[in-house]
Amino acid sequence: MRILIVLHQFFPEFSGGTERVALNLARTAQRAGHHVRVLACAVQAGACDGLAASALPGAFDAVHDGVPITLLPRSTLPVAADYSFDIAPAWIDPLQSWMQEQRFDMAHVLHPMRMATAIKAAQQCGLPYVLTLTDFFLPCNRINLVNLRGKLCDEPEQGRRCAKDCKVPPWDTESLGQRHRQAAAVLASACACVAPSAYVADRYRAAFDGLPVQVIPHGIDLLALLRHAAPTAAPPAGAKLLTLGYVGTIVPQKGLQVLLQALAAIPDVPLRLLVAGGLHGDAAHADSIHRMVAADPRVQLLGQLDAVGVGAMLGTIDLLCLPSIVPESFSLVLRESAALGVPALVSQLGATAELMAETGAGLALPAGDSAAWAQAIAQVGLQADVTTRVRHLIVAEKQLVEIARALLHEPRLLLLDEPLGALDKKLRQRTQFELVNIIESVGVTVVMVTHDQEEAMTMASRIAVMHHGRVLQVGTPKEIYECPINRFVADFIGNVNLFDGQLSVDEPDRSEIMTDHGVMHISHGIGGAIGMPLAVAVRPEKIYIAKNRPADVSVNLFSGKVREIAYFGSYTSFVVEAASGRTVVVTEPNGSRLENIDITWEDQVFFWWDEADPVVLTQ
Repeated sequence: MRILIVLHQFFPEFSGGTERVALNLARTAQRAGHHVRVLACAVQAGACDGLAASALPGAFDAVHDGVPITLLPRSTLPVAADYSFDIAPAWIDPLQSWMQEQRFDMAHVLHPMRMATAIKAAQQCGLPYVLTLTDFFLPCNRINLVNLRGKLCDEPEQGRRCAKDCKVPPWDTESLGQRHRQAAAVLASACACVAPSAYVADRYRAAFDGLPVQVIPHGIDLLALLRHAAPTAAPPAGAKLLTLGYVGTIVPQKGLQVLLQALAAIPDVPLRLLVAGGLHGDAAHADSIHRMVAADPRVQLLGQLDAVGVGAMLGTIDLLCLPSIVPESFSLVLRESAALGVPALVSQLGATAELMAETGAGLALPAGDSAAWAQAIAQVGLQADVTTRVRHLIVAEKQLVEIARALLHEPRLLLLDEPLGALDKKLRQRTQFELVNIIESVGVTVVMVTHDQEEAMTMASRIAVMHHGRVLQVGTPKEIYECPINRFVADFIGNVNLFDGQLSVDEPDRSEIMTDHGVMHISHGIGGAIGMPLAVAVRPEKIYIAKNRPADVSVNLFSGKVREIAYFGSYTSFVVEAASGRTVVVTEPNGSRLENIDITWEDQVFFWWDEADPVVLTQ
């Protein structure tokens, strides 16, 4: 599928939550085999300098973290596009032609700000789109659902409430009503509307007459997060220095000023605050932030960080602080911190409070109340033992903690998708048994997806082998390994030698199969037609090997030359070129530390197996 992701801005110029959600979606779709392109706006003058001209005339192309991007210069869009649904007529035809030439199958609109023109072009060329409601831009000209008096808006009443509470230039009653009608049209044209939280879904249903909205939380790239959040060294025993973290754009609505005021009220608490985010908008607010930071040496401004930087920061903090004074629609960084075991303080507003109630991973505090924030931080700073933070655990232990968290909800069924994929082999082997013990102690049914055959054999009581979306065989590890139902299963689980041939003798207690290697004898009948094609599967460990011909073996005995030898400690693997020209793999256990195997490269050898050991495959 060819997917167009549309949003108001993107990396590297901006790296906020919506941008990181778009990047996660794009990379996930790419890994699934889809073609993905991001269409966004280059906001600042000079943001397109040095970029290649796009196939879309007047636009520019770039690549970020493997994701291709097409950028529309902000200067070519309407002046009011940052808060309205005004379109640029000159872009409509070029965008339609480009969308058709690129053969997009669908669009995913993550934010309509500045992009009403692109949405209009998609509508006119019949490109279906899904709309994710990442914030309140559609129902609210102020975006945050807070009116001019600082009160939370109940609902826009088709724009009438906007005209009553938020009518400031350039808005008037008619234009606010028109804006609401335009927003409703954008929503109505979408194939589906998705909200990242129940709070957002409820607000949109209230604003747009029961709009059908699905709640699908934004996902996080857990494996990437774990890699970026490398464990730091634990503080010395008894250390009480508390590391706070703030992640977000530095604008008044995000409430960093509340957090800084809270810290100013507790100057004696041993802590530090790391602030990740870029200063945008209000110059007076930016000046105020700089003054408060300069007055407190415990505060460090890190600037705008990319996804890697945010992950690394989360790996160093003890407490995440999100003091927003307006309702948040979602918080990606709050999800990420919870996944890493980092507790949080959030405002008692919107989706962050909803998530806190759901996870119990911290406290929700009164929004804008610096005294309440100061009290909570002081209490944590004076009582916290930072030597036992989850962030100081190794990756395997963090994975087990995450699974244990899921088990706290007492699920009837737990789905694990490659749970140990980020670990190295030795650590994975050790963790497998620990995980099995945890699951067995709880008694929950677990469905685990893995491509690691050894992991499946170790952890599962029953294995389902799938190929091209079909379940080929279900059974215990022993049944799957010793009695595979077809060639794919035999070859997929463990190592196997497969010999193609035809049935030549078929009796109740014995059969013979003619192959390129010679006649192979089986200790049971097949019940098939003479001449039918079959395959004989023999595991390497079932085959014997020797330099001298065994005197007591008369069937299933073949000869060849040793081409490769590999020593694996517990066993030695031989690759033998048989007289037929085909290679056969043989493994021999190493029973004694001082045992010398007298077989070496280029030796002529004999190899054989018992009549009961092969598996005959009819498909």
